[in-house]
Amino acid sequence: MKKYIPYLFAGLAVLSDACQNPVQDVELKFKDPMPVSVEMRFRTATGELPKDFSVKVVGPDAARVVSPLNTARYRVLEDGTLFLSVSPAAAPSATSPLRFSVVATASGYADVVQPVELNSLLTRRFALDVLRKGSATAPIETKAVSDASGTMQAPVTISAPSSDGATATLLSIAQGTQVKDGSGQAVDGPLNIQVQPVTTSSVTAAAAELPGNGILAQPGANAPSQQIKAVAGAVKIEIFNEDYQTVKTFSKPVRLVFALESHTMNPVTKRLIQPGDVIPLFSYDIATQRWQQEPAGQVERNAQGSLEYVTSVSHLSYWMAAFTESVCDAGPIFRVSSPIPSGNLLYRCQVIDAATGQPLSNAAGSNEFRSTINDGQFVSLANLPSGSRVRLRVYDNESSTVVTSGAVEACSNETIALDLSSFKRPAVLPVAVRIALQFPCAQLNEAKLPTKTIYAQYRETGTKEWKNLPVLKYEAGKTSFSIETYELAVGKTYDFRAGPAQGSYPFEQPAYKLAKAEWVIEVDTDEYCR
Repeated sequence: MKKYIPYLFAGLAVLSDACQNPVQDVELKFKDPMPVSVEMRFRTATGELPKDFSVKVVGPDAARVVSPLNTARYRVLEDGTLFLSVSPAAAPSATSPLRFSVVATASGYADVVQPVELNSLLTRRFALDVLRKGSATAPIETKAVSDASGTMQAPVTISAPSSDGATATLLSIAQGTQVKDGSGQAVDGPLNIQVQPVTTSSVTAAAAELPGNGILAQPGANAPSQQIKAVAGAVKIEIFNEDYQTVKTFSKPVRLVFALESHTMNPVTKRLIQPGDVIPLFSYDIATQRWQQEPAGQVERNAQGSLEYVTSVSHLSYWMAAFTESVCDAGPIFRVSSPIPSGNLLYRCQVIDAATGQPLSNAAGSNEFRSTINDGQFVSLANLPSGSRVRLRVYDNESSTVVTSGAVEACSNETIALDLSSFKRPAVLPVAVRIALQFPCAQLNEAKLPTKTIYAQYRETGTKEWKNLPVLKYEAGKTSFSIETYELAVGKTYDFRAGPAQGSYPFEQPAYKLAKAEWVIEVDTDEYCR
């Protein structure tokens, strides 16, 4: 049964009855959507946001931040996603960045304050945890006060005891320290200090909590990217006032101490750590999303006889003492020859150390991944240890056949053939489903189109998680927006929604059984025809 929607992007009507007449006399007021510059995903332990969860944008350039529909009405979707755009009048650059903070609050939860610094319109993505106060994972919070010049009125010491694998952390801020934000302005008034130690019981655990999942992308000018090998201690520190103005810099060194386990190995010396050992130090700026290598601290023995890592920090927000190894940002590329046609079938793959013949693990603890191996496609590897030689091993889903490529330099960026012709072609192959917005025209009037891009999502009826479909884009000369996807299965029932911008889906079609390999929205108006 057809679905008629004459004003898909007006956002004024949603037709749930396929036989309902089109809405008449509706004025189309849709504006072409703005490019998304910030995508944030708020996460909770339960997967659901608190009922009173709210978001606002503050800071010096907050007025230049809009929704993708160019309004000041910010909407967090039920899956916790927030999309933000930059006002058309703004042009962020490296010399004139936009600075603002996104603030999320809810009763009984620690405030989430995410500073953002944009130097381009490229999309930046953030994953933010919304943590219940008093929970094991919640940050340790304390209060302080600074005067009008941002000068701390009393010393502050915060001690975070070891718990759930996190290293005990001590932070000391001296009285008289002046605190400023990223623009160099004093942060004054009552201050909220949040200290959140990172789990360091294993490299895998630390990587799961740290930005980059264990990869430190180019931490400095011309510096190669690094991969974590062993973590001595790591912590996230945030300080903000009642207006949610965030502290970036300190005028005096702030003492930071990580307690160390005596059985911690030094991978450089191949022995247990001992006083005098130097451990590299890295910081991560959550506003710019950049790692930076800092002057290293060293291991000391305290008055109680325990080992600790001592250093001084001058800015926020993540700090990590860790041993790392250099990795390649881009690695070899494998051109696949296989009997597998286009589709979304995933196959088990492993990166093998050519020297040992063993799977090569990464900081995230994984030594394998899953990938499509469609005939003619490319499989690219990245973040492999510098100086190593690797092979790619692929396992057939339909038989016991295993194919291992030839050895190649991890940093070579070379394209090599991967012959999987011995794999068995699956008896049942994925079916491509066509999704389209169809206009009743022999020729579209491109100038009249309210948008040339349509975003759509789907979920199986009865489930909660919405998933993105490929973006539908207008192609000159065609009378429909259409794409093909292998994410949908004929015979299943789905909820669909679509709209002109990410986060804005005024058209909804619930409980739609996909009886054949297409989902077509027919526009019942010739308004956009020549």
